[in-house]
Amino acid sequence: MDLDSFRRRIVNVLSSITVEPVMFLFMLGSFLQYSSLQQLLYYKVCMIEYNDTVICQNLSFYDTEESYVQKQTSHWLILINIALAFPTVVSSMFLGRWSDKVGRKMTMITPPVGAIINGLVLTFSSWFIYSPVAWLFLGTICLGLSGAYATLTFSVFSYLGDVTKKEARTMRYSILEAMTFLGSFLGLLTCGIVIDQLGFPAVFIYYIVCNICVIIYVLICIKDSVNLGRIKYLNNATASHDEISDQRSENDEEQSRTNVCQELLKLDNVKESLVVIGRKRPFEHRAQLIMLIICLFVLQLVGSGENDTFILYVKKDPLAWSATLISYYSAVKNLLISFVLLLCLPLLHASRIGYQDTVLIIIGVVMRMGAYTLLAFSRTTWMVFLVPLLASTSAVPAATSRSMMSKIVDQNEQGSLFAFMASLETLTVSLASAIFNALYPATLNILEGGFVFITMAILLIIPVILMCWIHELKTMEASYTKLIEGVNIVDEEVLENDL
Repeated sequence: MDLDSFRRRIVNVLSSITVEPVMFLFMLGSFLQYSSLQQLLYYKVCMIEYNDTVICQNLSFYDTEESYVQKQTSHWLILINIALAFPTVVSSMFLGRWSDKVGRKMTMITPPVGAIINGLVLTFSSWFIYSPVAWLFLGTICLGLSGAYATLTFSVFSYLGDVTKKEARTMRYSILEAMTFLGSFLGLLTCGIVIDQLGFPAVFIYYIVCNICVIIYVLICIKDSVNLGRIKYLNNATASHDEISDQRSENDEEQSRTNVCQELLKLDNVKESLVVIGRKRPFEHRAQLIMLIICLFVLQLVGSGENDTFILYVKKDPLAWSATLISYYSAVKNLLISFVLLLCLPLLHASRIGYQDTVLIIIGVVMRMGAYTLLAFSRTTWMVFLVPLLASTSAVPAATSRSMMSKIVDQNEQGSLFAFMASLETLTVSLASAIFNALYPATLNILEGGFVFITMAILLIIPVILMCWIHELKTMEASYTKLIEGVNIVDEEVLENDL
């Protein structure tokens, strides 16, 4: 390959980059925040209750105190996740359909604004360690009202749905999904080190800077994928040509902005998001869409449960991990997941050798079941570090399922679909927190706390069964399509012979 060809290829790759940095930076900050919040709660509960630095920094040597702190931290996590979930769901359901009408760019900016406010509250709470834990709810609610992870996720996935062709969508979605894990890789790799070396306030300032970078990038580098001229429809769908031309005036632009804000608050936005899911579609596509939603729901349920319980599991005896070791493990796991999404899945897509979305999903889910089973029986650090090898394909089912759903709905339904999914995912986080943060302390004596991961592995049987069903439906659809195409070819040949 000569230098000019190489340069052109690099330019083509760089020119195809759109919302990937948005996902990377936001998820970098999100993983910093959530992992640090768990550890801050763990330390804060201990200090408020016992006011003893020696005990709180060596909690694994104090069984009674450790049990109390673990249970209290689990309960606080449940409440904080609920405080985040409900504002997030409400705002996302309004913002989803709104983005289909006025563009994705606005909905990419609101979550980092809320995250910055949350970061300021966390910085204050970590600086004043004896301040009430309840103060954390202020930042959490502000983050929820901004749409949080749910709104950012549906915005970037809808954007790619707008600008990509169906045949390239699985590959592009896998790359976008990889940004989540690359962001978490860097965030979790540095999170524990920053906490151990500089303390909690420094890591939350790090979180704030990440979200400032998101806002700057979106404002400067992102061109909206939805034609902004569609905003005129909000004023008057039957406007004459002269009236449309007049909208370029300064007064009419101000009126358009007012109508855009009014459109955001319409209850029809929520209704239309739900209608997208229940709309009748050919070839059992509605049934496939509902089953894909259930699959993603279960995957997100166990994933959120793992996030809530893993740190508690490895911080207790016999593992007794430090914040730095937790960061190393999470970084290794997410780096392997990113490798699979960025390299393995696109190669399979390009080669077309035995490539089927449903088969890839089943393989990914089964390997994830194996990872949870191994984790449940791990009693040494080296055994836990084997888990990422099995979990490396755990993100393939989510990325591929989103691609399959995106291909089922129309382009003007992308925002509504992904807003619904993001809202469901947010509710799933709260549900998982309530289930697994209650199950974990109640089963600490079963497999030394590992029973919760066995439960997760059992739940993953549901998406395996549903994906087998979808595979059969797609096989029948493909057979029917080939039959119809064959009949059409025969009819054309007969017609040509008659002529």
